[in-house]
Amino acid sequence: MSEAARKGTSPGTIAFTVLVVASLALYVASRFWPRARAAWQIGFGVAALLAMLATSAYAVRRRLPGRPLGRAAAWLRWHLYGGVLFQLLVLMHSEFRAPQGVLNWALWLLTFWMTATGLLGLWIQRWIPRAITSGLADEVHYDRIPDLVRTLAARAEALVASCSDPIQSFYQTSLAATFAAPRPSIVFYADVTGGRYARKKQFEFLANALGGEERGKLDRLERLFRAKLELDAHCSLQRALRWWLVVHVPMAVVLLSLVTLHVYFALRY
Repeated sequence: MSEAARKGTSPGTIAFTVLVVASLALYVASRFWPRARAAWQIGFGVAALLAMLATSAYAVRRRLPGRPLGRAAAWLRWHLYGGVLFQLLVLMHSEFRAPQGVLNWALWLLTFWMTATGLLGLWIQRWIPRAITSGLADEVHYDRIPDLVRTLAARAEALVASCSDPIQSFYQTSLAATFAAPRPSIVFYADVTGGRYARKKQFEFLANALGGEERGKLDRLERLFRAKLELDAHCSLQRALRWWLVVHVPMAVVLLSLVTLHVYFALRY
């Protein structure tokens, strides 16, 4: 085992650190040759373009059949590192100054957007699986949630139809709306159980007024209710991943297009 592996530092992390240090060293060195300012700027711009193309390779690899060429985690790590390096090189290309012109401003702001949303996506992809495994009993595919909710609602309606008036009244006033459809909520980001334990007190209060058979039915209704809250939690958490793709991926395409325009105008004029 290599020294880097024993210390928990991957070769990719070491390579990224070396590239960042080398880039900053070159930028500092460029300050001592002001007459070659344009050449240095072009060099940093070319390096930024190469970093962006390398970062885009992750998206290409995701679309290859079987997703070959190594582990997905390594590609994702390089995608993140390449994005941060691209941001740094763009700042060096602009000499850490606000740009001039609409196109340059759009490029500048989009690089910040891509870096910020990329880091946000990394945090989401690490946090959501932990939240799901820590507080939810089962894994559920996002696309199956509506069908599962309809199944739970049908089972709950059938159960309640055989219950006494107190349970039917409780269901109609407190639970029916919850069973009607998936109900994503920001509450699940703070408490993945959706306040399940607080709602449990309502069931316990009603159980004290019921006989043995009706208590058994109420317990079954509570289990169905817990299952519905879990589906809502899955819907809320997994939706965050899907919305993140909406704010990150289309902007990546826009950025690539604007970089292409920037390169064209730089070569043309």
